Amino acid sequence: MMGCLRIDHPDIEAFIDAKRDPARFRNFNLSVLVTDSFMTALGSDMDWPSFSAAKRCAPSVLASCGSG
Repeated sequence: MMGCLRIDHPDIEAFIDAKRDPARFRNFNLSVLVTDSFMTALGSDMDWPSFSAAKRCAPSVLASCGSG
């Protein structure tokens, strides 16, 4: 099985947390789809907006290589 989620999705942090737990999704490939603009924001430690058309919201998260 495979699951993909775009980096600008509002649930991306929960998705990444799920990737970190090996017992949560076994025999599953979970991939984060990363854009060039996110990589630019990452290189500059800028905020990165997430967006959901269904929720009509745009919260932002810090694009960072931090050890969180």
